[in-house]
Amino acid sequence: MKIYGKKLIAALLAAGVVCAAAPSALAAAELGAVQVVRTVLGMVIASQTAPEEGPDWPDGVYEPEAFRFSGGSGRVAISCPQVEVRRGQAWAEIVFSSKNYPYIKVDGVEYDTVHEGDTSSAVIPVKLNEEMTILGMTTAMSSPHEIEYTLFIYLPTAVEREVSAEYRIPGLRYLSTDGPYADGAFTLSRYDSGAALITLTGAGRYLLLSPEEEIPAGLPEDIRVLRRGAENVYVASRTLYDALKSAGLADSVTLAGFENADGLTFAGYGEMMEAAQLLRSRCGLAILPWSFAEILAGASEDGDSNGAAAAQLRKVADALGELHVPVFPDGSENADADWMEDWLALYRQILCPEGEEGDEA
Repeated sequence: MKIYGKKLIAALLAAGVVCAAAPSALAAAELGAVQVVRTVLGMVIASQTAPEEGPDWPDGVYEPEAFRFSGGSGRVAISCPQVEVRRGQAWAEIVFSSKNYPYIKVDGVEYDTVHEGDTSSAVIPVKLNEEMTILGMTTAMSSPHEIEYTLFIYLPTAVEREVSAEYRIPGLRYLSTDGPYADGAFTLSRYDSGAALITLTGAGRYLLLSPEEEIPAGLPEDIRVLRRGAENVYVASRTLYDALKSAGLADSVTLAGFENADGLTFAGYGEMMEAAQLLRSRCGLAILPWSFAEILAGASEDGDSNGAAAAQLRKVADALGELHVPVFPDGSENADADWMEDWLALYRQILCPEGEEGDEA
């Protein structure tokens, strides 16, 4: 069944994640869980509150769903193979990929390590689902030295375990997923902070945050971050630019992959994109053709993922990454006209600054 752009806008308005203000809520009867019903543009969307929380982690041994660390010189890796909860306190096995760490210090307390092969490991008390600091004593330098590291260990809570793993993001409370939209091209998942997860079929996942919202500490590595209301946007496609302009969404577009009469700065196209021009223009977002993402993933239809053009595109992608320019693959150009409203509703989410109202498609 087709779900057009206005329905998507309505769903997003109901969630309070679009740039327009959500209408007032109507209270519904309580039936076991609280149900909130909002009427938006003639649609009624129901959402159910999460169940009451019980003990998040009963005593037992767990494998972390995500683990991150930072600090040090980068020559030593840290891993966390397991966490044990004892009487409500979490203890984690922390392993350094070096035999030169005699102890790990947590909150001033030293925990001696055990050495096996070229590793050093210790079981230490940890905080789950938030960043924590430890000190690792190394003897590999000219003199023994304590090095500071930041750890993040993620175990889903009792409530989060009710949510499919693909939608779990540490630090964000999942609400629901809308879609698929645009004939199955993407879905949009909503979180209580106002963040939204865009899942593009075959082209990755993108977390949409407000300009000031912190990136979740345990964000899965495959999720890229976009900021609402980016400035100096680059659009590769004239077709997309014309559609955005007609919808009143092109004000932030200042860079283009085509020659134009609108005063946009030409910054090249495809493998001829000019990274230096994007840097000079302080590009905040590059909207590239869907095929760009496919080629980078080695999934182009012509199979030339190792060809010269693909190699050059990878260089462009590396340059954009070094410049910290977020890239979003556009799937609207080859989409049926019936689905364009869905794409415009999505671009309203991406291009409209938080708290401002975009023109309706």
